[in-house]
Amino acid sequence: MSTPTVRTAAELLCDSAETCKLSFGCQGFDDAFGGGVPVHGVTEICGEAGAGKTQLCLQLTLQAQLPVECGGLGAGKAVYLSCGEGAFPLKRLNQLADSVAARYADAGVTADKLMDSVLIQTVDSVDGQFEVRRSLTRSAVEFRDEATPLLVPSPPRRRVAAQI
Repeated sequence: MSTPTVRTAAELLCDSAETCKLSFGCQGFDDAFGGGVPVHGVTEICGEAGAGKTQLCLQLTLQAQLPVECGGLGAGKAVYLSCGEGAFPLKRLNQLADSVAARYADAGVTADKLMDSVLIQTVDSVDGQFEVRRSLTRSAVEFRDEATPLLVPSPPRRRVAAQI
């Protein structure tokens, strides 16, 4: 087993500036958050009920599938873990898919392709989230490439997006 490399904070800061990021699909958000959401690691999205956490995770789920030139990851598929805070907002996801498809129609994006590429899994605990993540990692070759984001809403009032 090798010893982890000790690095300075300045080195880490420099590396973080080069980290691949997923655009929010909104220039103002991208500017405010240094270019988007880092795709490696965990990003916690938290706030009061009704603040828009689910909306943001749904948007990122669709955004990840867009071609790189459109601010996406070219991921092909995205996994959304629904944590049982009610029914999955399928109607809202479909509305967003229609909007994203209209915005990027010139790039060949369609709502049907977007909806067909969202994998939804319901979990009821943090342990369940970890088990699904382990399962997805083991079966990654079966349905996705390495750029597929895992979007995990975590009750009661936060959302977490993680790259696996």
